[in-house]
This record gives sequence, C-alpha cells and structure tokens, in this order.
Amino acid sequence: MNINATATPHTTGPMRRHRRLAAVALTAGALALSLTACGGSDTDAGVDRARAAKSAAPAAAETPAAAPTQVPAPAASAASPERGGPKTSRTQALATAEKAVAGSRMTGIRLENEHGNQVWKVDVMTADPRVHNLKVDATTGALLGNRADQMPERARKYLEIPLAKLATAKVERETAVRTAVEKAGGGFVSRLSIQGTEADPVWQIRISDATVRHEIDVNAKTGGIARHEEHKSGSAETPSGGNGSGTGSAADRSGERGNGGRISEQELRERSGNFGTDFYDWSQHVPR
Repeated sequence: MNINATATPHTTGPMRRHRRLAAVALTAGALALSLTACGGSDTDAGVDRARAAKSAAPAAAETPAAAPTQVPAPAASAASPERGGPKTSRTQALATAEKAVAGSRMTGIRLENEHGNQVWKVDVMTADPRVHNLKVDATTGALLGNRADQMPERARKYLEIPLAKLATAKVERETAVRTAVEKAGGGFVSRLSIQGTEADPVWQIRISDATVRHEIDVNAKTGGIARHEEHKSGSAETPSGGNGSGTGSAADRSGERGNGGRISEQELRERSGNFGTDFYDWSQHVPR
C-alpha cells in the first residue's frame, strides 16, 4: 500500500506535463491562424466587411420605418376669406366641375335655387373651344349633371372671346375674390364670372350675406376695384339683360346696335362671359 501511494505522484507528473504541452500547442496554433488572418490583404478584409454588412441587412430591413411627419391642414381662414354660404362651398363645386372636364377652365359659376334645392351651376371651357354646363349639389357636393354646349358649329368661333379674356387676365380669380370679399367686409361669393373684353377683362363677383348683396368688378389686369354696388337683401337686381354681365338691359343697349338692331361688336365681347350657359340665346349671334 505504501509503495503504490508513493508511486502515484511519479506517474501523474509526466501526464500533466504532456497535457500542458498539448494546450500550449493548441494556443500557439490558434495564435498563428489569427496572425495569418490579420496579415491578409485589404481586399480580403473588405470582402469580410461586405459579407458582414450583407448578413446584417435583412435585420435592418425588418426594422419598422419611422412614421411620416403629419403636416397640419391649413386653417380655413388661410384658404378662403369667405364666410357663410351653402354646405358645399364655391371652391369645392369648382374643384368637382374642373375635375369632371379635364383641361377645362372656369368662365362662370353661380348659386341658384332649383326645385327647392340649392345648386351650383358651373360653366367651364376647353380649348376646342367648347363649353360644358355642370350642376353640383350645394348640400351634398354631388355632381348632378354635365353636358356639352348646344351651340351651332357656325357660331362656335365666338367661344374664342372668353378664352382670350382668361388668357389676358393677370389677376387670378381667387385673388380677385379675396379683394372683393375684403371690400364687402365679409360674406360669400354666390356668383363669379370673367367679363369685359380681351383688352380690359374684369372678374365680376357677387358677394352675399344675411342683409346685403354686393356687386363688385375687379380689374383682371390691375386687381383694382372697377365697380362696387350694394343692395339690401330682397331689393331688385341691377339691370343686366338677364345675363349677369352688368351691361344693361336689351332696351338700354338698343342704341348701340346698328344694322337692323343686331348686337354690336362691343356688346358681343362684353356678353361673351356668358357664352355657353344653358339660358343664353345664341340665335342673335348666328349668321342668317
């Protein structure tokens, strides 16, 4: 028993030394591999970085994107100075009409009562030239009708006149509206059209409120107020010959007409803002 107990340290000592040498050899091998990798070319290192980035890309792609910043809608006062009026505003009705007829431009819009309901009647013109008469429900905003003008082809050339007025106007319609509303001291636009002549176009604007109606002309070249009339609610309309042009009744204008009472060139150009409307009488312009 004593011999075995004394021999045990002599037997285990060499084994421990062998294990230590093996561990040192393994450590040296790992260090050599590490030094070889570090001593590689820049290209190898770049490949390793690219592979690492590629493997990380899917994880990055799965990261939810940040929510876009919400831009607050502009206040109503910044969009339009108008107050009151029907539920569907003039600007909403215009947007509906111009969207329904691609490439069109407004020549006139008016708020009317039709069978007990309020409707916006909008006239837009395309470059053909052709007028489209549209109706927009002033309560729901629905498009109620859209028809092309019924004008005789031989009279279609007259539609170039309102297009020419729009082309020479330097003041945009909404700028003119703002000027008119400020002049009236409030209210909403119940009628708007391009009038005058190519040389002197005007935006003719009616502002309505609870007690007063304002008839205002804004010079479409300078932006100045060319006319301003006030009428208490319920008072008679300003004579306009049924066309809203503000040029007086047919009887008042008869002195301007020669050649058997036919319409004069000046009156023709002044009334051209209403060309294509559903109530306008084209027969007076069509050659016999």
